[in-house]
Amino acid sequence: MENPLSLPEAHVRYRDGTTTARDDAVECAGNCTECAITDGGCWSLQNGEQVVFNEH
Repeated sequence: MENPLSLPEAHVRYRDGTTTARDDAVECAGNCTECAITDGGCWSLQNGEQVVFNEH
């Protein structure tokens, strides 16, 4: 997918292990409530960064 403005992106890691996320994507820890009170995770992604969520 084209992203000419380099906005943050969210990607899925499917059960078979495949994903379109880059190797340096931020890993979702799976608990938004705990993650939101930290300085990390998808809440603080900068331009061009990615987060990858495991399929559930």
